[in-house]
Amino acid sequence: MAALLGAMFVFSIVMAATFELARAERVYDYLGMVKLVLGPAWPLFEIAYLLIILLVLAVVSSAAAIIFADRLLLDPTSAALIFPVLVLGLLLLKRSALESAFSFWSVLIYCGYIALFVATFSLFGNKGIPADGTSISANSIFSGIKYAGYNLAAIPAVLFVLGHQTRRRQAILSGLLAGPIAMIPAVLLFFAMALHYPAILSEPIPLTLMLEKIGSPTFALIMEIIILGTFFQTAIGFLNSINERVDGAFKRSGYSALGQLGRAAVGVVVLGIAKLITLYAGLIELIANGYGTLTYAFLLLFALPVVTMGVWRIFRRGQSAQVSPTATQEDAV
Repeated sequence: MAALLGAMFVFSIVMAATFELARAERVYDYLGMVKLVLGPAWPLFEIAYLLIILLVLAVVSSAAAIIFADRLLLDPTSAALIFPVLVLGLLLLKRSALESAFSFWSVLIYCGYIALFVATFSLFGNKGIPADGTSISANSIFSGIKYAGYNLAAIPAVLFVLGHQTRRRQAILSGLLAGPIAMIPAVLLFFAMALHYPAILSEPIPLTLMLEKIGSPTFALIMEIIILGTFFQTAIGFLNSINERVDGAFKRSGYSALGQLGRAAVGVVVLGIAKLITLYAGLIELIANGYGTLTYAFLLLFALPVVTMGVWRIFRRGQSAQVSPTATQEDAV
């Protein structure tokens, strides 16, 4: 639990600083933000960002293949093809349709985790949660900071939605609230998983064991559909961020923008590389080793620069706004 609190604290602080920096500097694209806080070292972030995308896609595609193989009684090869084919099909849809679908799916995710939490505790709550799961130690807090580290990679990719924030209070408050909101599903899942400790540690997909213990085929099917939707949401989000980056590079070089087929082609290449990664590492090994390594990169390349250089820029701009006769009161508050 201490790890989750540590992650929530890091999320809130970094998001609040990032949101306010984006508002103050009017920078709403991830490349502009990274250049703002890293300067000439910005390519290092792009390397780490590409690696985390490949890692996440490898993990979610492998997990989806396990679910498809189990539900549809398919061989591993056939099951592994379903996820990338559907993802590529979704990439051809209009962005407005995807945004509406994923917004609705976010609500379903919360409802699903709440239902899972209630069902698990109603059946197994009498077992109690292991004491070491709720104890607070420096090691557990550091684990939470590490967990937050690689998740911070997604922040620069969503800056485009912050353009409506015009006041400092709005930006900082929304950033501070983003931490608890992001961690609510994780907290619910943690308490539900703790009731199956230590058996759950060896499961490639912990949710599978939890649903088996609940014993409701209908509920299991609904939860697996929700989780699969989350996998698609994650994959589409990351692939769209790569497409936007490639599209921008093409335009700056004088080439025409990527069309729908071009975006799908980029998706094929990225998903293909992610699949190659899974051929050389198992799902559990990918999660344990890959995430653990890249988390330090994002703490050093994004979190630390934002709360140091970024905060310094915010205060410097705030002081300039106070003495500038042309500054608007909106910029200061």
